[in-house]
Formats: sequence, structure tokens, C-alpha cells
Amino acid sequence: MNGAAPAQVRLTLVGQPRPCVTSAGSSVVERLTALLGEHDPSTLHHSIRVAHLVVAMAANQGLPAREHSAAFLAGLLHDVGKISIPTALLDKPTALTEEEAGVLRDHAAAGGWMVGPFVSSDVAHAVRHHHERFDGRGYPAGLGAADLPWMTRAVAVADTYDALVSQRPYREGCCTSQAFRELDRVAGSQLDGELVDLLIRAVTTPAASLVA
Repeated sequence: MNGAAPAQVRLTLVGQPRPCVTSAGSSVVERLTALLGEHDPSTLHHSIRVAHLVVAMAANQGLPAREHSAAFLAGLLHDVGKISIPTALLDKPTALTEEEAGVLRDHAAAGGWMVGPFVSSDVAHAVRHHHERFDGRGYPAGLGAADLPWMTRAVAVADTYDALVSQRPYREGCCTSQAFRELDRVAGSQLDGELVDLLIRAVTTPAASLVA
């Protein structure tokens, strides 16, 4: 899914949507995703995959269909803050310096700021806090398990899985079984262990590819 920037993403939200976007928000979200695709196509492709994974997790969790639209939107927007990150940094083929890593970490808070006025609070929280850790050692706010709602934790798991299996400028992606082992390794510290199991079930369920 690499190459030219994809066409503008249209918000075809799944299930029976609840109000997860303001009346003016749909056009703003579409424009932001288009800008992300122009700035870094691979990040938009990654975000679309994460969105489908989070919806598959919601379906496997048994959440009602009306929740699936918010889940999709949270996954789609989780990395939108990377619009503010120079492409030279996103595409750097070697390890980041400490200063560069700090700049990259800013994308989470930046994304939350960009979408906050236009989406529901749970979607905005997932965008801003998808790099928090279950043990409280993440960023940008150092939130722990008790302060991380289901959607934020689900996006974190889906994001980590897709990052592991995807090719990045500085490394090749790993196979699914290796990714599952790494998710298991960080379950309970970085990620919610129950949602790791849920992600694995979603990925290995044939119907998962049809969700969203």
C-alpha cells in the first residue's frame, strides 16, 4: 500500500453511528486525512488499517454497532498529528536521536489538539493518548490503566500490531506470529493484556477482514 498519496478518505462510518463528529467535523476530518495522505501516504495507509483493526476488536468485544463508527474514527485519526512532523524525520532510515524522538512524540498531543473541537471526547482522547502505557510510563501525560478508556487502549494495541508487521524506513516488518509474541511480551506493561488477546482473536478470525 505504498506509493502515491491515496484519494481523500470519505467518512463512511460503519454501523448505526452515534454523534462522534460535530456537524462541521466531517469535512474537517476528511481534509485532515487528505493532508496526511499528501504529507506521508504510508502513515495514512497505516491509519486506515488501524481503524479496521479497532472496529474488528469492537465487534469481537461485542460492542454495539453504534460504537463502531467512533472506533473507526479513532483509528483513522490516531496519527493525524504527524502532519506536523517533517517528512525527513518520518522517513529517516536510521535510529532517531533523543531530540528527534522528542519531536516525533509531539504528534500525539498535536493530533488531539487538531481534532478535539470536531470529534467526541472518547475519540479525541484516543488520538491524544494512544501512546500512553498500561503501566503509566507512556506519553504525553503518563496516564495509567485506570485513566485509559477502552477505545484508547484498543487503538494502542492495534497501532502497535500494525507497526510491527509493517515495513518502516528503518526496518522490515515482522510476520504475524512474531508480532503476536511481541504483543504478548508487553501485555500488562505497555498494553492491556485482555485487549492483546482480543486483537489476536480479531486478526485470526476470517470475518475480521470484512469488518468496516
